[in-house]
Amino acid sequence: LQPGSRERPAPNEEQIAAIAKFRAAGGGFRSALVNGVTGSGKTEVYMRLMEDAVKRLQGDPARDEYPRPEVTMEADAYLPDDYVADQHQKLHLYRRLSRISDPAEVSSLAGELADRFGALPPAATRLLHKTRLAIAGRRTGVDSILVRGRRARVNFLPGVTVRMSRLEEALKGEPVEVEVRRIAPLSLVLECTRRDRLVSLVVRAVDALNGAIANS
Repeated sequence: LQPGSRERPAPNEEQIAAIAKFRAAGGGFRSALVNGVTGSGKTEVYMRLMEDAVKRLQGDPARDEYPRPEVTMEADAYLPDDYVADQHQKLHLYRRLSRISDPAEVSSLAGELADRFGALPPAATRLLHKTRLAIAGRRTGVDSILVRGRRARVNFLPGVTVRMSRLEEALKGEPVEVEVRRIAPLSLVLECTRRDRLVSLVVRAVDALNGAIANS
C-alpha cells in the first residue's frame, strides 16, 4: 500500500489464482503477499518460488525431484468472470488445479467444468492446457515451456539428459516435427501441423522422456 492509502486494490485474475495456490498449502500470510503483485512474469516467478518453499516445509517428496516449470501460453490462461462469476467458487477451482498431480485429474476437472458452467471458453481451456504441461514438465526435468501458434519450445534444466529414441517412438506417425535447438541444457522445438493437437503431443513427448533422465 502507498502511504495514506486506505484499502488494497482488488486482486486480478492471476493474483486470485496465486492466492488459491498458497491458501491450499496453508498459511494466511500468503494472501497479503500476493495481493499487489503485478505483471504475469512476476506473478509466475513468485508462484514458482513460493510453491517450492511451501513444499519443502511440508516435506513433499515431489520437491526432491524437480521444481514446477514455467509454462507460458500465447494468450491469457484463467477462468473468466463471465464463465465462473462467483469468486469463492473460482478460488476453490484454482486451488484444486494447484493440487493436481495427475493429467487424468485435469481431464476429469474439464468435464466437471463443462457440466457445471457450460462449454469451456478459450482462456479456461488454455488454463487446463497449462496445468497439463506443468505436470508433465515437472516429472521430466523441464525448466520452461513456451506455446505459441503451432509451435512449442521445451527447455530442460541443466544436468538433465534424455534418450531421444524414446521421443521418436512416442511421436512416430504423428503430425509433429522435433528440432533440437540446444544440446546443453537441452532445448527442443516441436512444430505440429494441427494446432489443436499441439499441447497433447507436447505432453506425450515430455512423458516419453520421463524415466530416461540422468543428473550429471
